[in-house]
Order: sequence, then C-alpha cells, then structure tokens
Amino acid sequence: MMKKATQKSLAVLLAATLLLTLFTVPAFAQSEQAAPTGEPAYIGQALYDVVQWTWGFIQNAVGKVVYDRFSQTEQTREYHGAKVVEVPFDNFGGLTLGKYIFVGRGLIGSESLLEHEYGHTIQSLFLGPLYLLVIGLPSLTWAQLFADYRRENGIDYSDFYTESWADKLGKQFTMNN
Repeated sequence: MMKKATQKSLAVLLAATLLLTLFTVPAFAQSEQAAPTGEPAYIGQALYDVVQWTWGFIQNAVGKVVYDRFSQTEQTREYHGAKVVEVPFDNFGGLTLGKYIFVGRGLIGSESLLEHEYGHTIQSLFLGPLYLLVIGLPSLTWAQLFADYRRENGIDYSDFYTESWADKLGKQFTMNN
C-alpha cells in the first residue's frame, strides 16, 4: 500500500513540476524582455531557480558543489540569472550543470560562449532529470572524443544537436537573435 502511495505522490510531483516548467520558461522569457540588461525580473528569476532546483535537481546539486569549489579562488559573475565561474584550465571552453556555467581561463567575458552555455541552462529547464543523459553525456562525448573527426572532416562543433539547440536557445532567451 505504501509503495502505491509513494508512486502516486512521485507522479503528482513530476506532473506538477513539468507544468511549472511549461509556465516558467515563457514567463522567464517575458521577464527577460522586460529587463533586457541581463538581470532578469524577480518573478522570472524565482521561477527559474525553483524549476532548476526541483526538475533539474541532479545537475544543479553537482553544479553547486563544483561552483562552490572554484568560486572561492576564481573569478565569478552572473549571466541572465545563471552563475558563471572561470575554472583554472587552459583548452577548456565551457560546461553547464543546471544553472551553473563553468568556462575556461580567460573566457568569462566571452559573450558568445556565455550565450551558448546559457542555452544549455534552458535545456536543463526543459529536460530536468534527463538533461545529463540527453544533453550532458552526448555533448561531452562530442567535445572530447570527436575533436579529431570534426577537424578532419570540416564539421563545426555547433553542428551536433546538443550544441545547435543550445545556440538557438541561448540567442532566444538572451534576446540576441
């Protein structure tokens, strides 16, 4: 009996979070339009944080731990409500875990990189617990294991579905289209 109640509770929680996501993303986009300076309006930021920390809990929990580790000694900033930290690695572009964006040495001011990585934060909003499987692992594999293949065949990094989608979302939600 307890197992059925738990399953029902989880189903209700999942449905409520999914509905919240469907309403959050348009509300967040509207708040960005109302405050185009890169600082989202309060309601949009609150919804963004709630969905990231419920629907996207896994990647945000990992992201927060890593962010806290590097933010004590490295440069940080905010980008449209996402937390950005520079990591002390050369030859490192960017990596996003929920609302936490990690960029390589000297790249914290790269608007094009931040816009792209911000697109990954929106993917986290859409996909929630599936983000790491659907976006994170394929993206990391494309970046690390297929670099030579891309170079030899003249394939752009952004041609892969995870990256082209992040580019599109980044432009759409930062109003840089």
